[in-house]
Amino acid sequence: MDGVGKLEAGEGVRRAGTVTLAEAEETAADGRITDGFTLAVLYRARLAGLLGPAPGPGVGGCGPNHLG
Repeated sequence: MDGVGKLEAGEGVRRAGTVTLAEAEETAADGRITDGFTLAVLYRARLAGLLGPAPGPGVGGCGPNHLG
């Protein structure tokens, strides 16, 4: 990705940036990503197999033993 488009200030978006997939999953798991749209997109992409193999238990907060 080369960049981001115009931010939707009316939607409360104050800043945007790019991160690796591992960083996105880590920040979602530890609560730094809080908006529902981003969380849903990450989850649906993971379920659809679009993000490659799932990380193992405990990696990036993902896995069957992660309690939140």
